[in-house]
Order: sequence, then C-alpha cells, then structure tokens
Amino acid sequence: MRGRLYRLGLCVIFVVLLLLQGAYEPVQEVLAPAEGVDALYVWYTDEALTDYLNRVALTFKEKHNGQIIVVPRLASGPEYLEQIDDSRNTPETADVYLLSNDALGKAYLAGLAVPFEGEMKSLITQDDYPETALRAVTYEDKLVGCPFYYETAIFLCNETYLNQMARTAVAAQADAAEGEAAMQAVASMSDEELAAQVSGNAIEDGTNDAEDPVSVSGNILEDQKAQMIPRMIEDIMNFAETYDAPENVDSILKWDVSDIFFDYFFAGDCIGVGGENGDSKEVIDIYNPRAVEALTLYQQLNQFFSMETSSTTYESVLNDFIEGKTVFTIATTDAVEKLEAVKKEGRFPYDYKVLALPDIRQDIVARSLSVTYATAVSGYTQNRELAQELAVYLTKPADDHFYDKTGKVPAYKKALGSDDTMTAILTEYERSVPLPKLLETGNFWIHLEAVFTRIWNGEDVESELKKLDEQMKGL
Repeated sequence: MRGRLYRLGLCVIFVVLLLLQGAYEPVQEVLAPAEGVDALYVWYTDEALTDYLNRVALTFKEKHNGQIIVVPRLASGPEYLEQIDDSRNTPETADVYLLSNDALGKAYLAGLAVPFEGEMKSLITQDDYPETALRAVTYEDKLVGCPFYYETAIFLCNETYLNQMARTAVAAQADAAEGEAAMQAVASMSDEELAAQVSGNAIEDGTNDAEDPVSVSGNILEDQKAQMIPRMIEDIMNFAETYDAPENVDSILKWDVSDIFFDYFFAGDCIGVGGENGDSKEVIDIYNPRAVEALTLYQQLNQFFSMETSSTTYESVLNDFIEGKTVFTIATTDAVEKLEAVKKEGRFPYDYKVLALPDIRQDIVARSLSVTYATAVSGYTQNRELAQELAVYLTKPADDHFYDKTGKVPAYKKALGSDDTMTAILTEYERSVPLPKLLETGNFWIHLEAVFTRIWNGEDVESELKKLDEQMKGL
C-alpha cells in the first residue's frame, strides 16, 4: 500500500493486547487530539492482515518516539489502484500500499510506485528475500516494490497413506529376505543335516541368525518412503498402478484442472512471457517443441486420472483430500492453514506433507506460477524516505508467527523459522515463475487457461499453442 506523510490535528493512540512470545492480537484504535504528529497511511485490501498491520503501527510509532503514527486503511472494490490515485485529494492519501506484483508495472507507469533508493534499496537483497521475490518486484531494472508475502502451487501428500504403503513394502521385503535365507540354508546342508531338519530335529534353518530387515536400520521406513515419493509425472503413474489403495481412496492424484494456477507447472519451464523479470514485451515464447511435449503428457493424464474441468473446483478437491479420498493433490499455500484448522477440529485424522511438485520429465522441471504481494510507495507521498522505511519495515515480521496469524507465507526468509513445511513451500517458490508485469498480457492468463482446458479435453496440442503464440505476438 502507498501513503504520504500528512499533518494531523488528531493522534491515534493504540491500545494493544499482546500475546506471550509476540503473537498478534487485535489493536484497538482511539482518536485523541495531538498537534504536530505526522501520519503515514497504509492501504490494503486483505482483512487477514489487519491485526498484523495494527501491531506494526504500534512498533513503528515506538521506533520513532511517538512522532510518527501509522494508520492502516482497509480498502475494497475492484478499482484498487484508481482508489489509491484518487486518495491524493483526500486527508487519507496513501503513502504505502499493498498490491500483487503483476500490477507493479501499471502502478509504476502511473506514478503510483516510486523505485526504492539509497539505504532502503540496500535492505532489499537476497540476504533477506528469495531471488524469485526480487524478480517479481523489479520493473525496468528498478525495485518498485518490497516483497511481503506470496502464494504459489504446492504438492500435498497424505503421509499416513504413504507410511502404510512403506510399511507394507518393508514387510514384504522382510518376508522375501527370510524366505531367501531359508533356501540358502537348505542348499548348504549336508544330506544328514537335511534329514534331521525334515524329521524335526533341532537343526534351525539359519533364519534366527539372519538380521531382521525391519530392524537393520531405524531409517529403513524413511528410506522406503523416500523411494516412493513421485519425482516425475511418470512416477505418479507408476504409483497409481502399484498402489493397493484403501477403500476410502477414490483417486491417487486430483487437482483443479480448470484453474491455470494449478496447471501451469506443466509448462512453466517451457514457455516464456515477459522474460526473467516479467517486464519485457519482446519475450513471448509459447509455441516450441518442449512445450508441445510437456502439454502432450498433460493431456495424457486425463485418460489416466479422470477429472472433469466442468465439475472440479478447488474447494471440492481440497475437501476430498481432507476426507482421505485422494493421496496427492495440488493446492495453494493457504491450504496448510486450512489443514491445521480441520486437524484441530478432529475432521482430518491424517498426517500430511508438502512435497516438491513432480517434474514433467528429467529435462523439464516443474515450475508453478507465483504471486508476490509487495509494499509500494506512492509518488504522491510527502515524505518518500520515511514511507520507504515503513514499506520495508512492514515486510520484516519480528518473529515467525506471521503465517500462523495471517495465513500468508512471508517473503522475509528470517520469519519462516525452521519449520519443514514452510521450508518446502519456500523451495517451491524459489523455482516458481512470478506473474509477469506486462500490461499487454492482461488477458493472457484467461486465454492460456482456455487453451489448457481444450488440450485437457482432447484438442490438438500443437495447434492450440501455435494459435496462442501468434495471438500474443500480434498484440
């Protein structure tokens, strides 16, 4: 969000209830007169951030000895940037504001996002933020936003089912090893020993001395699980053919095939729109051999996993995973928060794990789409330096409670903590493709989603990609 420094005759006194260990609690806002206090307005659209922003408002005020107050302003409506622009003529002119990275190009060209400079620019580096995040907020080689949080597609696995399958496989290996040991013992016996064994004399078959494969190593189950995790699309097909599914399981893999956000990882490594930073209209590469091959495999999955684009929704897919009807699914980063919530309610009696999206094949890696939400500073702010300081400050939570309290994955790496789930999400984000910032690609995702749907339903892959490529290059 953007804002400018504004002289007020009123001061906002924040009365805060703090949880132990720095969690975010609602901050009550009380108006009281105070002359000579400057205010920065922070505009945003997601109510889930309200408590966090109120908390930051308090700490930023303390940081500046009470001489600066931060006023969060929740906005609504479809024309968000237009509201930001119109606010310059009101007492609540946006100084800092939040928006998705694909809108940064439009904001910059409209004078609504000024590049970060000097000391504040030096604080926005790979030491604190993933390279993907920095590319997402770069336009024409300028940092026009500071990465705040992000969304991307993740691969979820029902770990309870995977554990059961691994145990079954280990037990089968143990039985096979025991049988082989017995056969070897018999083969090495003399005629007298064999006769004694058959007659029931106390000659053991040697299996008591053989090591139990299950107890050879405490890591054997984890090793078996690791071997079963699909690393390529072909592995999922093999998994489906060999998995003895419980009665409750309807599908090995299911995702919302009608949404390009979940489909894109098939083509993310093959097509290019906007170049590395998503801001070059010279880079349009949709129709090429690798893309054709990747989406041909995508089309084949419709015959392997029956999913209808007309009836499948993200909500139904996630609900099936919660009910244990699917082993693997593709979800967004907020799914972890939902799974934890239903787990506490007792409606999700399974363990789960975030895995890397399976590669298409060895030479085509999975690269999903990502949306990075950033803080931007308005060109109309009356104190650019202070507004940029606040914009960076907002993106650096002081603890690792940010996801727990907001459902958002922070771009600031030090706020992730050491949680395996968050680390796995970060890894997926690091290889993702940020939404491009080209104004010319506004309808690209609608067209691409339609192309994926037609390909899924059997249309010719090559002709569909060729038509879209020509259409985009003709803009």
